[in-house]
Amino acid sequence: MAVLDNGLQVRIIESHTAPLVFVWCGYGVGSKDEGPRLTGASHWVEHMNFKGTAGIPADEFQQLIDRFGGFWNGYTWIDQTTYVATATKDALDQMLFFEAARATLISEQAAVVIAGPYEGS
Repeated sequence: MAVLDNGLQVRIIESHTAPLVFVWCGYGVGSKDEGPRLTGASHWVEHMNFKGTAGIPADEFQQLIDRFGGFWNGYTWIDQTTYVATATKDALDQMLFFEAARATLISEQAAVVIAGPYEGS
């Protein structure tokens, strides 16, 4: 495992049973982190998975995954919000590029949710 300067943990686990890659990107935030006035916020952030980013429309990522015979999804649990994608190994660079763009979007949206309409109330 490698830990990047920003704290991101990167693990590469090889399995040569099929020419596929599986990208799992988990954030240590889930429903346990929601206050009474933010119930559902982590699930809302999870749905950013399907909205794309300013530079990468959601349908472009869907087309990439489809072109490489894969699938993508996300889920929220008590202590995590996770995004997963599987496709042929030829898609790995593009999948990681999209995850980096999504991480930026999630960070920006989280700041909005935290500041939100309840600030100061």
